[in-house]
Amino acid sequence: MRVTLLLSLLMSTVLFSVRANESPRNQRPMMKGVELYSWKNVKTGLWNFSLLLGTNRNKKLTEITEQRVTVADVRTLKKRLAILANGESVIWSLPYSSLSYPPVSTVNEIVNYSAVRHLKLFLDK
Repeated sequence: MRVTLLLSLLMSTVLFSVRANESPRNQRPMMKGVELYSWKNVKTGLWNFSLLLGTNRNKKLTEITEQRVTVADVRTLKKRLAILANGESVIWSLPYSSLSYPPVSTVNEIVNYSAVRHLKLFLDK
């Protein structure tokens, strides 16, 4: 279990830490898609996001909010979305009560950007 968690974090860090303008898009979508999470940082007041590889298991909150996979602004999130393959499935979910969607204008900005990049973004309500 611990090895799986470590491997998942490492893969997520490698896949999503590359700057979009330095790397071409992934050639093919991930086997199980990508998971997007969001929450408001109570200390800074900023919205945080994390993108993780899709799996068959529920992620722990500590995995989702791990500092190495977290971005604190929409601009950086867009850079990470930009490297995903054409047609990639992105599921934006809130499995814990401490996670939430940002304001509607921000959600719309991310939804529209995903559409322009030809990503399949699903909001899990």
